[in-house]
Amino acid sequence: MLANQALNSKIEGDCRGFTLIEVVIALAIFSIGILGIYALQISSINGNTSARNRTQAIGWAANRMEILLETPFAAIADGQETQGIYNIQWTAPQVDINNDGVNDARNIQINVTWNELGGSKSTRLDFTKIEN
Repeated sequence: MLANQALNSKIEGDCRGFTLIEVVIALAIFSIGILGIYALQISSINGNTSARNRTQAIGWAANRMEILLETPFAAIADGQETQGIYNIQWTAPQVDINNDGVNDARNIQINVTWNELGGSKSTRLDFTKIEN
């Protein structure tokens, strides 16, 4: 009898494992961690999309700047164009940089706007073209 009791207590003591409650708690903690990583991934994707859009907008502004730099001074005029999701507008008022009464330069401002998930975004490029 004593041998059976010792054997039974030894068997009960060796039964080590997880209870259902421990497994459920571990899964809950794991799920919270996964949801945090998921939210971080969504934020990262949105950030990358925004950075890509801004980079493309700056590229369109630089492209327009190159075109305006090669355009003859007298032929430069205000304008706008659309490239995909980007609306490109430029103004080119004449200015007198030498204070001699002659408008011999243009202060050109290029604005590029586009819409994203967070609303309307824009970037601007300013430069001066001097008449040769």
